Amino acid sequence: MAQPEKEFRFESLDGLRGVFALAVVLFHINFATHFYSLPIIRASYLSVDFFFVLSGFVIAFAHAGRISSPQALRSFVIKRVGRVWPLHIVMLACLVAFELAKLLVTTRLGIAEPSGMPFTGANSPFALLTNAALLQSLDLHGMTTWNYPSWSISAELCAYIIFGVVCLFAGKRALWIAAATVASAIATILAFSDTGMDLTFHLGAVRGCLGFFLGWLAFAAFSRWPVKGNSWSELAIVIVVIAYLSFVGRSSLGYLAPFLFAAATYALARSGGLLTRFLKSRPLQFLGKISYSIYMVHAVVLIGFTLAAHLAEKLFDLTLWISTEPSAPVLEGEHLISLGNVWATDALAVAYLAIILVLATLTHRYIEVPGIKLSGRWASAKPAPVVASSSAAAAVRR
Repeated sequence: MAQPEKEFRFESLDGLRGVFALAVVLFHINFATHFYSLPIIRASYLSVDFFFVLSGFVIAFAHAGRISSPQALRSFVIKRVGRVWPLHIVMLACLVAFELAKLLVTTRLGIAEPSGMPFTGANSPFALLTNAALLQSLDLHGMTTWNYPSWSISAELCAYIIFGVVCLFAGKRALWIAAATVASAIATILAFSDTGMDLTFHLGAVRGCLGFFLGWLAFAAFSRWPVKGNSWSELAIVIVVIAYLSFVGRSSLGYLAPFLFAAATYALARSGGLLTRFLKSRPLQFLGKISYSIYMVHAVVLIGFTLAAHLAEKLFDLTLWISTEPSAPVLEGEHLISLGNVWATDALAVAYLAIILVLATLTHRYIEVPGIKLSGRWASAKPAPVVASSSAAAAVRR
């Protein structure tokens, strides 16, 4: 999701970042479209593990071995917080505005929204505070809260801080600690997860550290034994990833996703085949550039669509929600928006995607970039020296 402040870029990986951001969007769309029930879409919840791995890879490239003082650690943390927090807090403010609108509709029109009374449950004031502080992946709630994909930003921030501390204090033992972190994370998930790899509010930070530190190890391997693939090796990677997501992703073998993504990241970082050239194309590079905005904006827009659909049903006596059939076990019990015709619903999904891309372009330019620049200035500023009082200074001189 977040990108390092470094001139050199792994452009093929940037393109993949955009592809996986769209995969997350398609996974979350609650529209009764032609593609909703496709196995690869239903397994795209694992796309976030690619983001964790990629983040570990590029952060290690940009910062491993460079955090050698408390001042460097302070600068690193400020930059990483400045990279993820500004857009997060703006999206959180948008959702607070939605809750206020729900409160107005509930009190003035007497129309209750199915998710419950405003500012309760997942949108409680306490959850607002934990989300603002990016603590929502630390098992503080029994559900995803507010901008629900942002749990992964909380998890990634945990990984950033642990990475910085390890770099500062571990020295040459850093990679051993990274490997131990990976082993501990996968053991914890296997021991305590009741939902496979689908971990968000519960063990979300552990899931994030698993992918992030695997990415760090993948970069360490890449820096020592770089490989340069070709079109055939790239095709093999694509086939394996698609097959895994389509046939294995929803099973208990979902635990393998971070390891598969780490291997793919290692293999594609310097590859030069047709896939790499496609990923380096301008459209894919643009998607990669705005991928964090896509990720953070899409659920807010979807929540807006959902609220509008519920309100339209009540005001205009429409039927816009359907329940999925038991014949599709992975989908059973889901409630989806439908316009009564699957092609019309597909068109609605396309409009939804277009809105996300436009908003993501704007938020990248006007929120992400200024936040990066501001945090960069703060990180570069030296801490003010501690000035002793005159009486204390006199005592020291005596």
